[in-house]
Amino acid sequence: MNRAAFARLSDGSSNASPAHTTTGDLAGFGDEAYVAGGSMIMLRKGNTIARFTYISCPCNTDNIKPLAKLVAGRL
Repeated sequence: MNRAAFARLSDGSSNASPAHTTTGDLAGFGDEAYVAGGSMIMLRKGNTIARFTYISCPCNTDNIKPLAKLVAGRL
């Protein structure tokens, strides 16, 4: 549901397709993970969801990926 909501917000339409969004899938981060708008990583492993937001951080997605991967590995 979250992925669909972010996709809809990113392109401003009510029928956004996953191929036309500003979100991107991440491989190797739990069972499912994606970047939303370049300011949040959301990942799922089993029944657990972790969200990393870095809107006001002086960093980017590449800086947060190691932390997200570490957390996913420990879930």
